[in-house]
Amino acid sequence: MGQILQNDYRAYRVLSVLAIVFFLTLSCLFFSYLELQMLSGMSSRNAIPSMMVDLRQGLLGNLQIIFLIGSAYLFVKWFKTAYHNLHQIDSKSLAFNERWSIVCWLMPFYNFYHPYQIMKEIWVKTQEFNYGTQVQKTPLIDLWWALCVINVIGRIVYLRLAFHANTFAEMHNATQMGIFMDLLGLLTLFVTFSLIHKVMEYERDLIATRKNLIGA
Repeated sequence: MGQILQNDYRAYRVLSVLAIVFFLTLSCLFFSYLELQMLSGMSSRNAIPSMMVDLRQGLLGNLQIIFLIGSAYLFVKWFKTAYHNLHQIDSKSLAFNERWSIVCWLMPFYNFYHPYQIMKEIWVKTQEFNYGTQVQKTPLIDLWWALCVINVIGRIVYLRLAFHANTFAEMHNATQMGIFMDLLGLLTLFVTFSLIHKVMEYERDLIATRKNLIGA
């Protein structure tokens, strides 16, 4: 058996950045709602929002993107370490090699399914290696991955609508789509937060059990 790495601090870093993203998304949602109210009260002849609204939304959107990229980077590091620890216990029972836990996110087509499979293995095997056959089943992983995929597709649709919005109706539709995506994003963040926190508990138990076995 190889060395099992402490993964708590990686999990806490992900959770901290996700909390910032959650706050930024709430702010975007609030200001998007105000913008929608403003657009709803406009006539087609004065349908262009004020420059201050555009600047505010642009700043929040850029901050949101920066912290989302940061959270994705930290999440993959946590994800890779969690899979690494399983490989140190019994690599033969796992479906993928350790490096694939990073590469699978970058490979087209594979990244629509393999991260989900590895996350399921992390959930199941971390419990199996610690509690035996007493594995807690959950719809959390299925929900998490479905929300992630819908978010990616939805954001692409939203960006196309926003970049090509020239008329009053198009701006109104783009803002509505943005509000929907922010609500979906909040749900995704909450589910991701819950998933990481639960896996972190299993990892703590696993590491404690392995230390006791070594000590014995």
